Amino acid sequence: MNFTIGETLLFILVSAMVLLISSMLFKRAAGSLGLTKLNMISFIFYYNLILLSFVGSVIILLLDVYYNPVVEGVSLSSKIKVWVMVQYAMIAIPSGMLFTNLIWRQKSVRIKFNNYCSLPLIPYVTKKDILLRQILYLLSFVCLFTLVYVYYNIGYIPIIESFRVNNEITLFQMRTEISRSFPGNIYIKNVFGLKLIPILSFISLSYYKMTKSPIDLLWFVIMFIATFFMLTYDFSKSPFINFILGFIFFYVLTYGKIGKVKLIKYFTVIFFLLTLVFAIITKKHDLSYLFSYNSGIIGRLIISQISGLYQHIEIFPSAVDHIGFNSLSKIFTSDFSPRSGRIVLEIVSPSWVENDYGGVYNTLFIGEAWANFGILGVLISPIWVGFIIQNFYLFFINSKKTPVLLGVLIYYSYSSNITGGYNEYIYNPLLFIIAIILVFIILFSRTFRNKIKTQ
Repeated sequence: MNFTIGETLLFILVSAMVLLISSMLFKRAAGSLGLTKLNMISFIFYYNLILLSFVGSVIILLLDVYYNPVVEGVSLSSKIKVWVMVQYAMIAIPSGMLFTNLIWRQKSVRIKFNNYCSLPLIPYVTKKDILLRQILYLLSFVCLFTLVYVYYNIGYIPIIESFRVNNEITLFQMRTEISRSFPGNIYIKNVFGLKLIPILSFISLSYYKMTKSPIDLLWFVIMFIATFFMLTYDFSKSPFINFILGFIFFYVLTYGKIGKVKLIKYFTVIFFLLTLVFAIITKKHDLSYLFSYNSGIIGRLIISQISGLYQHIEIFPSAVDHIGFNSLSKIFTSDFSPRSGRIVLEIVSPSWVENDYGGVYNTLFIGEAWANFGILGVLISPIWVGFIIQNFYLFFINSKKTPVLLGVLIYYSYSSNITGGYNEYIYNPLLFIIAIILVFIILFSRTFRNKIKTQ
């Protein structure tokens, strides 16, 4: 134990106070923190911050954690710094969100959110959006072709192969070969496959909710199956589990809330799937290991995700200079640098890199902000991230409740990941391309709507 009982109680008391203040701020930003009214902002609070960051930072500070080699040997000062950073982020992120509310004069997000949830789905162009749906059918066909294109380049079905592999290392090697050595066009794969297929799944589901058309039901079923195979193309199974979370948001955003019993069933199924996936990947089935706080599925959630932040603190700038903007894109600099998560992996686990197992040490975005810009990045990034996310959230709950916009909102409600890095909140080309495609569809539909009105 590194601290006296009094010091330990003080850390716990401060953490509890920060959690209380943070929950109050997030409630004002989100409109509701009720689990039966789960939304984009409350999901970030509960999942990305509390579960994946806050709890782990307190446990690692106050307890001896031997599970993750990334944490072992980390200095006490680094543990305290990470704890302070997380506490700060818990307050600064919702502060950035509330600043956004102030700029746009949003007096009551709660009323806006409740009103949005109670609104019926409406078509965008004509009574049944026949023309717009036909455009989306065509886009879906392009995405299905992309799925075939991806699997053709891989040469086999990874989800089936993963059950045949008998150890975790071989699985990582195969996953690296697919993700880093994909012979096809990665932009086609990422945009029309990984991004648009899940979005179109929720758009098709929203249209079925509005029209009750058998064709739209078939459309949704096809896109749901396509989503499963697309999100598991590189042996990953957790992205599809995250996709399943989207149906909770769909239920809340279309019916106003989800019943407690139904919610418990959803989370039970999701946790079961996570545990099953973890057991399949690690090939370990001991229950004491699977559910230990510093190992297994629970350890992966509350310890592993935050563990990379400690190494970010120790490596930058003592071993590696701050990166600045050099890791954003090769377009902006001739002195391009790998992102901080990759640099940390190369230093902490060189054998992993030498054997080409792939991967990065992703953590809460504040880690990459520190690696890029130092203390200035730590101070500014949580406010900026909160500002960006809240703008996105306000745009949708103040827009018309059409199937296209609802589908996009559902997708980004569970995928606005703040534990994947900071660069995405400065420069996000994939989001930009998706926006262009959707704006083109909307402008195209508006043009035909005006022609229809003039006829």
